[in-house]
Amino acid sequence: MRLPSVFSTGLLVFCLAFSTAAPLQAADWYVAPGGAGTGTASAPFGKIQDGLNAAQPGDVVHLRPGTYQEVLRTVRNGSASTRITVRAASGRGSVLVTMSGRVLTVSHAYVTVEGLVLDGQFGTSDLVRIETAGHGFTLRDSEVRRTSRDAIDMGAPHDVLIEKSLIHHALNAADGRTDAHGIVAGAVRRLTIRDTEIHTFSGDGVQVDPGRAAPGWSDVTIEGCRIWLAPLPTAVNGFAAGTVPGENALDTKAAAGNPRATITVRDTVAFGYRGGLISNMAAFNLKEHIDAVMDRVTVYDSEIAFRMRGAGANSTGAEVLVQNSVVYDTATAFRYEDDIQKTRLYNVTVGRGVTRAFQAASSTNSVLDVRNFLLLGSSLPAQAAGGSNLAVPASAFVNATQHNYQLADGSPAVDAGETLAGVLYDRQGTARPQGPAYDVGVYERPATTAPSTGGEVVLHAWKAADVRGHWAMVADQTAAGGARMASPDEGQPAFKSVTLLNALHYFELTFNAEAGRPYRLWIRGRAENDSTANDSVYVQFSNTVDALGTPVFRIGSKSASTITLKYCSSRTCNPSAWGWRDNSMQYVEPTLFYFATSGPQTLRILTREDGMSIDQVVLSSSDYLGTAAGPMQNDTTILPPKGW
Repeated sequence: MRLPSVFSTGLLVFCLAFSTAAPLQAADWYVAPGGAGTGTASAPFGKIQDGLNAAQPGDVVHLRPGTYQEVLRTVRNGSASTRITVRAASGRGSVLVTMSGRVLTVSHAYVTVEGLVLDGQFGTSDLVRIETAGHGFTLRDSEVRRTSRDAIDMGAPHDVLIEKSLIHHALNAADGRTDAHGIVAGAVRRLTIRDTEIHTFSGDGVQVDPGRAAPGWSDVTIEGCRIWLAPLPTAVNGFAAGTVPGENALDTKAAAGNPRATITVRDTVAFGYRGGLISNMAAFNLKEHIDAVMDRVTVYDSEIAFRMRGAGANSTGAEVLVQNSVVYDTATAFRYEDDIQKTRLYNVTVGRGVTRAFQAASSTNSVLDVRNFLLLGSSLPAQAAGGSNLAVPASAFVNATQHNYQLADGSPAVDAGETLAGVLYDRQGTARPQGPAYDVGVYERPATTAPSTGGEVVLHAWKAADVRGHWAMVADQTAAGGARMASPDEGQPAFKSVTLLNALHYFELTFNAEAGRPYRLWIRGRAENDSTANDSVYVQFSNTVDALGTPVFRIGSKSASTITLKYCSSRTCNPSAWGWRDNSMQYVEPTLFYFATSGPQTLRILTREDGMSIDQVVLSSSDYLGTAAGPMQNDTTILPPKGW
């Protein structure tokens, strides 16, 4: 018999020991313009591509501020639990990556890009290309701009996420106008576009799938987005000033031979689809073999809001559900074509400035299911003749002139609708019904109201009802009530908005507010050591909406208002002792907001950068609606509490 050698026994022991060792730790790589090092913090790379070449699954490539003139391409896959991340170290806008044409190609899975500005200089290649192998790619808090082709073009990857980003100026003036889309996708699965603004394109804001490829696309979600066009203020990339260059906010294409494609659009605003270079210009062009749900959508300033197309030569026709959606200042709210079937319009409001609610085109046999439909006007069209539909005067609404279509006290739409099993909430999250029956239109009027606060709320932070994590009350004779709420400076980087879903560090205040009033938020804060690394917080509310009634800044969501004490890019605007700030530095956020219902509300202030203190919070509908409650630096203002 042959005995095992000492070498083979030792090799076995080595292999067992290696297999039970701790996994390799993720690494951090650093890149700076002009760098010539090995990628360490003290000796950074000079090229982003060097960081991508080095990064392994789980690694983060930190990009220091500056301009990088290079073309980027992914090198290897990450995984769902160990992504490869490329991140602007100083946040969105601090890193510009620019070349003429293609700037980024994603051909590997589970890569994240955060905080970059990608500029294609109006070159003739798609600016960002996500290949079919780029599954799980995430683009977050970034800007994609200036291309003569598509801003983001993808093949057929699954689980792509584009969120909190700005995509604009995809313009091609060849032959008068040639398609250049904001985002275009092939046979994708589970594509999500969230909290993103798309504008100024010569094709569509979003298009799926121009190739109608097998096996087809499905589970596309567009939520919390703004997709718009406007006359160009100046000539750009071959288009004359004043041109409206594009087509649709959303255009769908799907082959009849594939499974029916599914798409959901919610909490999204589209406007500016009129006066362009095509006829029948529509915000939403819903056609071919799709099943579309349009929930809490707003369309205005357009030729057609919803263009819904039935069976044609290449498809079996769209199936469309529109609910909790508002249309105003639009020539045609709903154009239905080619004998479309299975079109449902539930709890829709058609407001001021709409020439016609419905337009039929080759649709003598169309089937429209219209219920709880509310029209600002004197009479209902034939398509909405059902018993739960109403035509009402402007007095039925809180303020139709300002397009606030919440129901006024005594509105005939209250309790006049029918129960719809799939419409359990209104467009701002109020449960239906509040009374004995559903209200008609997009809003459900709350059954209870609260005493008036006069539109002014002043809160002293030390009275916080719920305090979590590292926030604590600290005695301070310079603060309102002799105390402030403070978070210690722990040297942590800024918390990303994704942490809002599972926040650990926050405090809450309660107060009363009134529905239908615009409010502006002011916070008096101070940054430890007057440092810009300690000068920002997130703010959320229990029941806030924007001017169109869309939920914003809600507790438990990823949406929050960001308050930053530094109020301009100059060093002279840095924090200095106490100062008042609103959210006007965050250009994608609404400065004014509303409350969906009158009565008790909750405000939550969450850590974004640690080391910040707060002593006063103002929500103003009159006194400080147009002016700050005090100076931005070295403030001594103490306001008496109000509206608790």
